[in-house]
Amino acid sequence: MLATNFKTDKMTDLSYSLTFIILALLLLFTNQTFFTTQIIIALLITIWGIRLAAYLFSRILKIGKDSRFDGIREDFLKLAGFWTLQAVSIWIILLPFTVALSSETNPNAG
Repeated sequence: MLATNFKTDKMTDLSYSLTFIILALLLLFTNQTFFTTQIIIALLITIWGIRLAAYLFSRILKIGKDSRFDGIREDFLKLAGFWTLQAVSIWIILLPFTVALSSETNPNAG
């Protein structure tokens, strides 16, 4: 892990926000239905993810390190546990959007 090797917090927050964008676009383009609702959902997640990434990355550049990771960034297993928790939280947060973006029926029809 780069975060452990370089003892940096830049990767952790940046990867968190970029994962939302990557997953939303991946779900949209994998399904290939491109309903208006799905495009809007993916666009809004992307805009939110970019805003979150910009905020978190500018904050870490300004303060240099995140005290939440003191005692964690040096230990690969602790940091891996944090990243696992982060992945689970992303999965839970995106679950309703995953269902919407994976749907093969038009939610506007009917």
